[in-house]
Amino acid sequence: MALQIIKRLLEDLHTNDINYCHWKSNEHIAASVHADTDLDMLFDVSQKQQVIAILTSNHFYLFEAVWYKKYNGIVDYIGFDKETGKIVHVHTHFHLDLGEVGIKSYHLPWEQLILERKIFNENYWIYTSPPVVEYLLLVVRTAFKQDPINYRSNRRIINDFNREAKWLYPQVDPKYLKPISESVLNRKMADLIEQIRIKEHYDKRLFGALKKQLKPHFAKNRVLTAQRVALLKTLHLLKSVKLRIDKLLGVKGRTRRRSLPHQGIIVSLMGADGAGKSTQTKLITKELAKKVDVLFMYMGSGKGDKSFQRRIMSFLFSLGSSATKSGGETKPQDAMGKKKKLSGKSVFKQMVVSAMAVSLAFERKSRLKRIERERKRGGIVICDRYPQTAIFGHNDGPLLYDNINSANLILKKMAGYELSCYALAKQVFPDLVVKLTGDIETLYARRPELTKEEINKKQEGIAELEFGKETTIVKLGIDKPKSAIKGEILHAISDQIEKKAGAAENIRVKV
Repeated sequence: MALQIIKRLLEDLHTNDINYCHWKSNEHIAASVHADTDLDMLFDVSQKQQVIAILTSNHFYLFEAVWYKKYNGIVDYIGFDKETGKIVHVHTHFHLDLGEVGIKSYHLPWEQLILERKIFNENYWIYTSPPVVEYLLLVVRTAFKQDPINYRSNRRIINDFNREAKWLYPQVDPKYLKPISESVLNRKMADLIEQIRIKEHYDKRLFGALKKQLKPHFAKNRVLTAQRVALLKTLHLLKSVKLRIDKLLGVKGRTRRRSLPHQGIIVSLMGADGAGKSTQTKLITKELAKKVDVLFMYMGSGKGDKSFQRRIMSFLFSLGSSATKSGGETKPQDAMGKKKKLSGKSVFKQMVVSAMAVSLAFERKSRLKRIERERKRGGIVICDRYPQTAIFGHNDGPLLYDNINSANLILKKMAGYELSCYALAKQVFPDLVVKLTGDIETLYARRPELTKEEINKKQEGIAELEFGKETTIVKLGIDKPKSAIKGEILHAISDQIEKKAGAAENIRVKV
């Protein structure tokens, strides 16, 4: 059974008599309708506006590929299944473009050939290309992808072909394959394709010979020049090399995939210790990263990712643990204590705490700037916690509030600088705040090192947090499976994308 979001989409396509089919890799159609891989859908270009309207009404949103992977006849629509918490990618084809690995350099005018011969898969309630046509497409796709120098890529291409072809062989009779091949290509290429089918295994010589015939045959159907293809190949190679170097050096590199064509969104997850916010931020980020540009940002002060300057500060202050009467990692909150005011400490201790708090504030300011850049370019930002100025002293608020009017000029300046850093959070506000709440007993069972009073105070503080009218706040209970909570968060993200898309459309119409 297909996922609900896919099932509803297919029902609407059928109800509106949309001419479509899942045109390739039907060997794993079950995985496609369960969102374990893409849905590669070919549509009749004359129904393009209807198709887009149906996709949009079913909460699939347009994401634009990076410039070197963008094509006029192929677009990406992304949706989120609430029940399973999965991201769903409809690879939407209005033209049949293919070519080298990662590059679509030729247009094959075979759309009607495929759509006129489509068959209905009753098991999954979806139209697919018939095996004989799918096999023809598989052979042609494989021939175009063959690269004389990229042996690593060729191994993957060969394995992919052998796997899919093995599934298709029993369904494809050579006597039916040859006439269809000859009708869209020519007799010589049809003979080569027939030999490939009869051999029932990848043959480098036969595919090489076929590629030599295909290129001149489709010369008039080029959508990219040879120079452009060479440029893109070089770019793909350089990016591949960079990723390998980053992996060797342990650098966390980011691969740009797809972004929203309008402003992106900032999502913050909040909750008391034990509410599972860190777990959910990781789950959500991992799911989104499969298909779209997502930036994870830790905005807390604990054991999460620290900037370089704060790592240095933490190391230096850990060496002088006697100043804070605690060993190991030192946090500004720890140094301040939970009840005593900052002004009740010695000037030396206030200086120590202030230096650490300023370091944290500078880090948060830098991250807020990076978050805003990502939102402007259409990315999705997932934050573990978020700085705020509504509540001082805890819940990621300013820590040096006690010294705003201090008689000590240095302490006063440091407190003022910290507050100015946090003020940026009012401008770079989250679009969506998800507050995870739970029973105190449940939270205490997860974090027994804290007292119930501390947990309750933290949760009450988060409940009181308010943001501007532009921020949507969603409250979710934690008494559900992780996948269910993940699905609800993705559903809330989907609503925010729809809201942004609507706002962008209104601006476009006014202009």
